[in-house]
Amino acid sequence: MQTSGIKLNAKSYKRTAFWPMLICIIVGLVLCTAWLGITINIFLKSNAQFLFGVIIGLSTLAYIFYLSYIGINLIADSKKEFSLEFNDNEATLKIIDRLRRKQSIQMVLLNDVKYAEFYPFTDSASVVLHAAYADMEIPLWPLGSHAQDVIDYLQGQGIKIVNVQSDDQIPN
Repeated sequence: MQTSGIKLNAKSYKRTAFWPMLICIIVGLVLCTAWLGITINIFLKSNAQFLFGVIIGLSTLAYIFYLSYIGINLIADSKKEFSLEFNDNEATLKIIDRLRRKQSIQMVLLNDVKYAEFYPFTDSASVVLHAAYADMEIPLWPLGSHAQDVIDYLQGQGIKIVNVQSDDQIPN
C-alpha cells in the first residue's frame, strides 16, 4: 500500500520586512534613550516638574520595553526552523526555536479537521487547522513557493479552505 503525503522543511527565514522593521526599532530605541536624557533633565530642574518628569520617564521606559519585545520576537521568528509533515491520517508540525533553544511538536488528525482558515498575507501567510480538540497554526511564510503545496494537499484531502481575505463563510 502506497502512502501519500508531503514533508516540507523550512530553515531559518527572515520575513520580507525584517530589516526595515529592525532598523526602525533600533532608531526608536536610540530616540527613547535621548528622550530619557531629557526626562532626567526635567526631573532634576525643579519640584514643580517632578511629577511630569516621572510620568514621561515611566512612559518612555514602557515604550522601550515594548520596542524590545517586538525586536526580540522579530529576531526569534528569523531563528525558527519548521518541519511540516502530512500523511494520510495526520498533520505534524515541529518548531525548533534556535534563539530560545526550545522545540515543540503539534499534531492533529486530518479526519478531525472541520475546516482550515487561510491567511494569504505575504509576510505572515498561514493556515489554521480547526479540529474539535485543537487549533493548529501552520506558518506558510517560511515555506516560500511550497506554501501552495500545503493548500493543494489540504484541498485534496477534502478539507474546506476558508480564505479570510475573500470573506469566505466559516462553516459551523
